[in-house]
Amino acid sequence: MQRIGLSSLALVAALISAACSESASAPVSQLPPVGRFNLQAAAGQSLPSSVFNGVVLGDNDGFFRLELTATGGYFELSPDGHYEHRVFHDIRVDGQRAGNNNYVDRGQCSWVGQQASCISSYNQNVSFVASISANHFDLVQDLVGEGFPISYRYSLD
Repeated sequence: MQRIGLSSLALVAALISAACSESASAPVSQLPPVGRFNLQAAAGQSLPSSVFNGVVLGDNDGFFRLELTATGGYFELSPDGHYEHRVFHDIRVDGQRAGNNNYVDRGQCSWVGQQASCISSYNQNVSFVASISANHFDLVQDLVGEGFPISYRYSLD
């Protein structure tokens, strides 16, 4: 019969303990972020931020000046990689307030390190890359679907 020394038992116990401890999980920097990130800036400016100001052709009324100003929003990430991106806008037509609009996108993100590749399941043919650093989440997305991508910066509060 073989004898196992106390030092061998202590080593085995330490290895089992280390394998089962929380410290054996992946470092936080390698895990995808989860939670609600609140919009801090759009188009490189703090909120409220003009994200579009130009002349457009209307259906029946000819040309008019359209102004979109981002006033708030969030980017929410679930543990399974699902996201919801929502931005609130004030709308002006020919300088007159014309209401508010709430642009929304939903889809799935896949993470590699600090970068995510995201594909919309809501807006057709929309995909984007996002990055996270410290408590900031940055992305550039054509949320409206009209061909002008906007940079967005979010913070985890």
